[in-house]
Amino acid sequence: MTMRTSSNRVHSKIDSKCDVAIIGAGPAGSTCACLLAKKGFNVTVFDKKVFPRQKVCAGLITWKTADLIKRIFNISFEELCKRQIIKNSCRDYRVFYLKKEIGRGILDFPFHFVDRPSYDSLWMQHALSAGAQIHTGMGIKAIEPEKKTVVTDTGRHIKAKIIIGADGALSTVRKVMQKTGIEKQKWRKQLAMTIEIRQQCTENTLCPQFSSLHFGFVPWGYAWSFPGKSTHILGICSIPHKNKEPFKAGFEKFLKASGYYDYADTPRKGHPLPYGNFISTPSQNGIFLVGDACGLADPLLGEGIYYAHLSAQLAAHAIGQARPDYGRAEVFYNKMIRKKILREFKRIRLYRDLLFFDGRYRRYKGLRFFLRLFPKRLEAAIQGTGSFSNLLFPIH
Repeated sequence: MTMRTSSNRVHSKIDSKCDVAIIGAGPAGSTCACLLAKKGFNVTVFDKKVFPRQKVCAGLITWKTADLIKRIFNISFEELCKRQIIKNSCRDYRVFYLKKEIGRGILDFPFHFVDRPSYDSLWMQHALSAGAQIHTGMGIKAIEPEKKTVVTDTGRHIKAKIIIGADGALSTVRKVMQKTGIEKQKWRKQLAMTIEIRQQCTENTLCPQFSSLHFGFVPWGYAWSFPGKSTHILGICSIPHKNKEPFKAGFEKFLKASGYYDYADTPRKGHPLPYGNFISTPSQNGIFLVGDACGLADPLLGEGIYYAHLSAQLAAHAIGQARPDYGRAEVFYNKMIRKKILREFKRIRLYRDLLFFDGRYRRYKGLRFFLRLFPKRLEAAIQGTGSFSNLLFPIH
């Protein structure tokens, strides 16, 4: 099967060969490239963007992300601060239902917010230093899965033993794997849409120094406000399939209700967000999916950076352990993803569905009750020091 008939040739000229071709050079792609190159694989990475690139993302780093980065790259969050990759940190948070505050707290470990262009470029440099070849500004025109061949938009044909899709929520690689309309429809149903703005903080703008989540402006979604030393980030997300109300109007209501009148002329940017549409079999026929391409974002809060790094680490480990039996690597990777990520995701998605069902009909009374009685359990689950399975019945 080929993605486009224009590349459906009987005899394709192979311009180069590699062990692993990775599509996408973000945190997932670069982490995977770095770890595989260190294991001795010949790795080639392609990304249609030129780095450093702008990325629509709040850049949230939780405790579990900082801990994983330390274990993979031996880089602490203090080092990220010194390099000015972490732009701001915040311990205070608040939760609102429309205009009413329904919860607040102080985190034991602060939320960190990174500058995505610098953050992504850092991991790319690590991949380059490990020996990976990286081609930026070069997109993918087609993939020929039977031949394990990648065709670039410049016409190059690269043959690989393994192809890894790290190309985000609109993944070209995933579309090759999703062969039926049912699979594609299932993916789209749980794909959220987001709107985000970034406002420079001045004396005349409202820039609170706490993180906040805002419920009630859209069904099956929420809005957020994240502080920064120079930039204030505001956004909203919702699942279009479940939201019959105008999405953009919900964002404008959030801005006005929260007092952000000065942001009316600030440019809006949108992007798709995996929101519970994770793929349970992310590897087959020599193709592996990691990060957003596999739907690996928290089904409640949309956190994706941690799962980008983690899935890349798991893929590299599976491929390295099974070499040269890459069929065994697929089985190994699928099992690890289900055990280490999807088991928790299914719990989170259940809580999310209960939360939004309660919110729509009972004005988030369940969330208010939980924030009042068990705030530290929820904080621990989000930070990764606890689990969503222990929210109601903690295991000591």
